[in-house]
Amino acid sequence: MVAEEGGALGLCASTDDNAAGRNAGGREPARGFRTGSMVDDGHAGATGETLIELLVAIVILGFSVIATLGGILVIVESATMLRKQAQSQNSLRSWAEQISMGPYSDCATAASFSLPSPSLPSGFTPRVTAVQYWNGSAFANSCASDTGIQKITLQIAVANGLYPGFTQRLDLVVRKPCVSSC
Repeated sequence: MVAEEGGALGLCASTDDNAAGRNAGGREPARGFRTGSMVDDGHAGATGETLIELLVAIVILGFSVIATLGGILVIVESATMLRKQAQSQNSLRSWAEQISMGPYSDCATAASFSLPSPSLPSGFTPRVTAVQYWNGSAFANSCASDTGIQKITLQIAVANGLYPGFTQRLDLVVRKPCVSSC
């Protein structure tokens, strides 16, 4: 489609009448066009983004990637910590059941109890921290006379690599089996 001189497209031939930037009809050419020239967007020499703009965009993207990876690392570490806590609780319960099914030892000490079986994962450290004896009104640390009730405190300490570990305890009350004259 070709427009007449001074028409809808604002194109016109370059003539002496058009020296002042006006077309032959005396009107201004349409915005974005110059008489006898290609389209001009009004920004002389602007061909794209500058180097500084690109560097700023790259830095912003870099920070967002680092923040995202940091968030993923926190999620993974917390999931690992929760898994280890669940493992240590299950190991404590299993160990307590193993001890309660075993024979009762009069005036037992911490060394009298075996470690959990099967073995624990690496980084898990089990130990019996205390054995107390019922004296008729409260648990005491000395075994003057074993009345047949012991409170055994089991503990599993868990190392967690670079992060602080944790310790879980379980108090187990063991009773001497009743003989025929209970």
